[in-house]
Amino acid sequence: MNTTQTATGANKFVKKLDWYSLRTVAICLALALWPVAYKYSYRVPRLSKLNHLYLEVRHKQLDEEDLNALAAGYYEDIESKRHLPVGDWAEQRNDYLLRDDLLRYEMKANLNHAYGDGIRFTNSRGMANPEYGPEKPPHTWRIALMGDSVSLGPYGHSYDQLLEHKLNDCCTTKEIEQYQVLNFSVPGYLLIQKMDVAIERAKQFHPDVYVVAITSREKGGLIFWLAGLNKSGVDLKYDFLKKIETQAGVKQSDSELVVESKLMPFREQITLGALEQVRMSAQTQGARTVVFLVPFAEGLETQETVLEQFDQLVATTGIPVVDLSHAYDSVADLTKIQIDPPDDKHPNIRGNELIFDELDRRLRAQPDAMKAILGR
Repeated sequence: MNTTQTATGANKFVKKLDWYSLRTVAICLALALWPVAYKYSYRVPRLSKLNHLYLEVRHKQLDEEDLNALAAGYYEDIESKRHLPVGDWAEQRNDYLLRDDLLRYEMKANLNHAYGDGIRFTNSRGMANPEYGPEKPPHTWRIALMGDSVSLGPYGHSYDQLLEHKLNDCCTTKEIEQYQVLNFSVPGYLLIQKMDVAIERAKQFHPDVYVVAITSREKGGLIFWLAGLNKSGVDLKYDFLKKIETQAGVKQSDSELVVESKLMPFREQITLGALEQVRMSAQTQGARTVVFLVPFAEGLETQETVLEQFDQLVATTGIPVVDLSHAYDSVADLTKIQIDPPDDKHPNIRGNELIFDELDRRLRAQPDAMKAILGR
């Protein structure tokens, strides 16, 4: 081999080495920037593919429904250290109060401003209700609803308020002269938060029925939320959650990714444990528990699959489950029932009417759930 051939080969080797070095640097930069891109991807639609790819790497143990739910824009997830809901339903940041406990945040009291398809309203206790106090009036049947932003709905037109109107129009008796639906829903709340609200707050209002409203976002978000709590050093408060963390081998020094991976096999156990906590608390007061499965106004096929899985899981507890996943079956164009498409896909006034119509039909077909809601 002559000097010219040697130099040419060396040049090729150096160029090849430079290419691999550049590619390695590029990959490292991409991996480093992915979490940042993921955090803000809900604000930049063009990042959606990057978001989906990052989620596939981050959540290797999640199934297709999980990835779809998260990559579609889980805008009710925690936001870094502040733990507030992000995206469209958290546009009014002044609507929330931060907390140092498991809930992390709550709705402010005495809100009254235009928002989306109606108004955002809360009473003096931060509930989307008239001024219902803890003291229950005589001959009153109280239904406590724990949900997220779908169950918060457009005030005055949400499905829970339509339910209250219907019950008072058709179902009162001498024993039950009025029905009150107390809405404890908060945007972004997941099952652990709903459980805590039921046990700590709702019980002060002496409800006769506890309704836990579950959406498809629950499946992708619950473990993510718990991992965030772990990294923030928040006391999980409940023994069953602490035992699961111990079983999973979770450590304070673990990264969120490691915590998520360790907790993922326990997702169903956490779900059932939370519902059992609500039921036991309700039983000590002579109250009943019901679960509503409530759909967003988007991605119906994926939602139906996820909610069907919840239906089968919750059914093993014996708690009545009212599946409302087919509420929008008659709607050809989902944008007609969304608050502000494509940015805000929560059900608007018409969407809430459809949820209530489906709830009415389902209750008529499920005597156990109907008996719990009606009180007879």
